[in-house]
Amino acid sequence: MGAPANVNWNYSVAEVPIQWRNCTASKVKPALDSLQMLGDLVKIRLSVGRQQDTLVQLEKLRSRSLNS
Repeated sequence: MGAPANVNWNYSVAEVPIQWRNCTASKVKPALDSLQMLGDLVKIRLSVGRQQDTLVQLEKLRSRSLNS
């Protein structure tokens, strides 16, 4: 599943500097961390869906006003 080939999402990407600190006490918990990442991906997907719905509605309003 992906975006249709004719869709232009117009997203911009920026590189943001970070300050890295190595902490030896930090541990990865595969099950818990995977669930957290899944939840984050769902939030992102829902956010993008809402934004896309808003863009479609705005485009419909724009086309109606141009046709009037």
